[in-house]
Amino acid sequence: MSNITIDLKRNGSEPLPDNLLGISFLSLPNPDPVLRNIYKKDAYSEILTDSRISSLIEQRVSAIKKKEISVECPNAAVKDKITNWFSSLDFSQIVEDSWQGIYYGFQPIEILWEFGKKYGFLLPNIIRQRKRGDFHYNSEKALVYRLLGKDINLSQGEWAYKVLAVRRKATFDNPYGEPLAARLFWLFAFKRGGYEFWLKMSEKFSQRAMQPFVWAEYRQGASKEEQNAVLEALELIQDTGAAAFPENTKVNWLQIFSV
Repeated sequence: MSNITIDLKRNGSEPLPDNLLGISFLSLPNPDPVLRNIYKKDAYSEILTDSRISSLIEQRVSAIKKKEISVECPNAAVKDKITNWFSSLDFSQIVEDSWQGIYYGFQPIEILWEFGKKYGFLLPNIIRQRKRGDFHYNSEKALVYRLLGKDINLSQGEWAYKVLAVRRKATFDNPYGEPLAARLFWLFAFKRGGYEFWLKMSEKFSQRAMQPFVWAEYRQGASKEEQNAVLEALELIQDTGAAAFPENTKVNWLQIFSV
């Protein structure tokens, strides 16, 4: 087994600085058809506003959290040390951060390492989620982070154990993975679009909208009070079907929809 080299002073125990310069022009674009055609980076995030979908995802995440976690190591003493160390980590939050790699197809997870003096070896101290938009794959299909205008290849050298990429069905042609959300997008879009369509239909062609439109003519030179009285009478007709109008007021019925 080869030795693992991690420079704690450079990149092991310190988090990656925020990416303020965006991704490189040499980055490999995400081939996801939904994201390429919808032109909305948060297209998949909107799906989570659906109560049915979000509840099912919560059930799945909750089931994962209930799974038993075990450490496999041929050395019993080392196994006990690692088990004790991992018991101090917040695995519930790690699952919350990692499952998005299944939902979005790709999720970077940063590891902050620490030298455990009483254990005698390096162990992950913090495992946390990082923003997906700050990472990309280059033409060699290597995970890259843009730092101070320079691309850092996170798959080689001392950076190789800094960031993990949780992915779903990643291939050589598509290292970004296949998002589970891609299978839900059009179902969600048609469901939401259907609600909007029927809402507009009900507004236009409901029983109330099919009633004749009532309008009135008041005498020329009528005061503001008289005009308001006519308007109130028209509103009463719509609500109760009966109203009293001032003298010499002409009332008309306009049928706007007929079968």
